[in-house]
Amino acid sequence: MSEKEGTVCKQNFGSSLKGLIFSSILIKMKEAAEEGREIFMNKEAPMAEQAILLVHFGTSRIDALKKALWAIERETRAAYPDWEVRGAFANKILLQILQQRGIPLQLAPEALDALKDEGCRRIIIQPTYVVRGGEYEKLQSLAEQYRRQFVQLVVGRPLLFSTEDIQEICCFCAGKFPRKVEEALVLMGHGASHSAGTIYETMSSLISEMGFERIFLGVTEGSPD
Repeated sequence: MSEKEGTVCKQNFGSSLKGLIFSSILIKMKEAAEEGREIFMNKEAPMAEQAILLVHFGTSRIDALKKALWAIERETRAAYPDWEVRGAFANKILLQILQQRGIPLQLAPEALDALKDEGCRRIIIQPTYVVRGGEYEKLQSLAEQYRRQFVQLVVGRPLLFSTEDIQEICCFCAGKFPRKVEEALVLMGHGASHSAGTIYETMSSLISEMGFERIFLGVTEGSPD
């Protein structure tokens, strides 16, 4: 790590990327709650009345489901024991693949319907998405359809939403994956044709500006390539 890297990365961001994502999710849930007009994070409210719905795009791999998505759900339950915590998929095809393997899952609308039927009144929808792309916009539209069915419903932000988010990820990667002189770290993202995909270009530029040596970023769709 260069001297410039050490100056920028003054904060310890945890021991795993999953932990970093989880911490970021909690921060973004609180930000979403603060944007509401009511006192939303009410620890005294009955559990049945308040819920956190973690919405994942989805996966067809059982190992990824267990090691990543379900792990985030478990840690959210541990952090918010007074809240009902559920998980849901956004992609129907991926959900059906796992359902055919005997894993019970729900789409986001089904999960919201179930929470409403169970008498839940306050909902935080927190996506585990990386960028604010088309899927995030679909989730926001879905939330609008359900907003009047609950006392309060808010949507948290994706992982890379602001410049500060990108800097945090860069610092984490630089500290977690030290590079020898002959080594480099290559970060790969899916990318997007959506305008939000430009955040990857911003991240690539910040990696250089922050002085991170031998860290490169590429995406399978869009740029940087």
